[in-house]
Amino acid sequence: MLHDGLIGDWHRASYAALKAVALFATAVVVLRVTERRTLAELVRSYGWPR
Repeated sequence: MLHDGLIGDWHRASYAALKAVALFATAVVVLRVTERRTLAELVRSYGWPR
């Protein structure tokens, strides 16, 4: 069947969607909690360039 070839088992598709949502939620939480810094600030903290 074409449907099975495109999506496969619905359990696997739902598990993949759940993992994608969990990854997105983790990224949102990390970005909200941590302090945002510019690229120049990140480079300056490592002492580059000298």
